[in-house]
Amino acid sequence: MVGMPEPVQSLKWRGRDVVFVDPLDNTAKYWWPAMIVPTDEIDASMGCLSLSAAEYLVKYFEDNKYSTVREQELRVFDTAQAPFTEFASTTPAFLKDRAIKSALSYLKTGHVHSKFKWKLWQTGTETLQLPFALSPAKTPPSSPHADSDSVTLVSTGSCSSEPQLMPTTPPTKEPSPSTPATPATPATPATPATPATPEQTPKPARTGRRGRPPLSTKRQMRRPSPVPVDLPVLADDTQSREVMDEIKKALGELEKMQREFRACRVLVRNAARDIWEGSGNEWPPNSGASTRFGHKRRKVH
Repeated sequence: MVGMPEPVQSLKWRGRDVVFVDPLDNTAKYWWPAMIVPTDEIDASMGCLSLSAAEYLVKYFEDNKYSTVREQELRVFDTAQAPFTEFASTTPAFLKDRAIKSALSYLKTGHVHSKFKWKLWQTGTETLQLPFALSPAKTPPSSPHADSDSVTLVSTGSCSSEPQLMPTTPPTKEPSPSTPATPATPATPATPATPATPEQTPKPARTGRRGRPPLSTKRQMRRPSPVPVDLPVLADDTQSREVMDEIKKALGELEKMQREFRACRVLVRNAARDIWEGSGNEWPPNSGASTRFGHKRRKVH
C-alpha cells in the first residue's frame, strides 16, 4: 500500500466536497474517492443516526455506498496536491480506476450520474424526511446503499427543532368523581345509502407503470376501433335504406383496398428478401447488433 499521506491542516469540509478516504486496509494501493454529504440533506435511509463534531458522512464513487468517517481519515482530492500526485506517480492503475474517473469528471463538469445523487439532491427542495437525529427507540429503514462495515451509531438526542410529522391524537380527559355524569344521547339510526346507478358509478382509473398510461397489447392495437357514424334522421324508410346501402358499399371498398395493400406489401417484402439474400446477406437485415445505444452497425459484405 502507498504510505499514509502527510496530514494536512484541519479543514472544515463542506457539503459535496470530493475527498480521499482512508480505506483502513493495508492491501489497498490508494485511498478511495468519495463525496461529503451535507448534514441538511442526510436522511434515515443512509444508515446514519447522528454525527459528532469531527465526523462526516461520505458517499463513495465506487459503489454508491455511505459511510461515517472521522476528520483525520480524510484528505483533499486535488490533482495538483498530495496524495493525488503520489498515487498517480506510484500506481499505474490509479488514473484508470472508474471511481477516480467519476470524481475527476465531477470536478471538471459539476455533474454526476443520476443514481449517485441522493434524494434531497435530486429534488432540490426539502421533502418529508425523518429527523436526522433519531431516538434510540427508532430504527431507520434498511437500505441496500448502507455500508455494511460502518459502526452502529448511538443517537445524541439532539433532534431537529422543526415540527415532526407524527399523528396527533386529542388528549383524553378522565371523568372526575365530583362531576355528574351526562346522559348519553341516543344514536340516530344510519340512513341506508342510495344505490348508485351505472351512470353515477365512476370507473376505476387504470394507471400504468409509474403513473404512465397503460400500454395497449398487440391484440388491442390490431383491433379496429369503431368509428361513430352520424346518420341523419330520416323520416322515409326508403331514404334510410339507401344511406345504409351507400355506407356498406363504401366499407366494402375500403376492405378491398386493405386486402390489395396487404398483398402488395407481401410482394414487396418477398422481392426485397430475394434481393437481400441474393447478395449473400442474412434475413432479416436488422437481426444483428442494435444501433440504438451506440453499437457499431454490422458490416454488409
